[in-house]
Amino acid sequence: DWVRPRGVGRPRGSRGRGAVGRPRIHPIGGIGRPMAGMAANMPPPKVSLLPLPEDTPETLPIVCAGRYGELLLRTQRVMHEGEAMTASRFEQLCGRGDAKKWKNSFWLVNSAGQPECMIQDWLGARGLDRARLAILASNAMQVEAYEEWLENKDKEGTPGEGGAEMTSEQQALQVLDALKGAQQQQQQQ
Repeated sequence: DWVRPRGVGRPRGSRGRGAVGRPRIHPIGGIGRPMAGMAANMPPPKVSLLPLPEDTPETLPIVCAGRYGELLLRTQRVMHEGEAMTASRFEQLCGRGDAKKWKNSFWLVNSAGQPECMIQDWLGARGLDRARLAILASNAMQVEAYEEWLENKDKEGTPGEGGAEMTSEQQALQVLDALKGAQQQQQQQ
């Protein structure tokens, strides 16, 4: 096997072109990676939605190649005929998939239903560049993950409603029952 000589190639700790010194932003865990040993039932961090710039609505009416939709700004998803899809998927659906630049393909629609300006220009005028949109999307995913966890927790039962909390005696009895069941299975084999 060939071994790269010391000092040749990428410096240690780099992650590729231009990545040195920049933290990774994970869509669920924020900066860095989520904890590897995190239990599935642990709650995700509670976060609140970041504010949008002033006079910026949550949704924008858009058109792309004659098809109309609503751009959900925080998540960069498009609602079209009752279906939520990625902006790239909507661009493909409109026949503009080869462009692969949804910000140039989508046009903001005025109240009369006529294209007014490119979404890229509209976003740029409000300071919503690629980095800011990525932060908003990550934040929206974190809020969604927390709300989903709360919803699942409520379905399982909350402490005080006879659901999730057990006394130490109940836990001990449950462990003993499990051990007895395991012993019985071993005796049968």
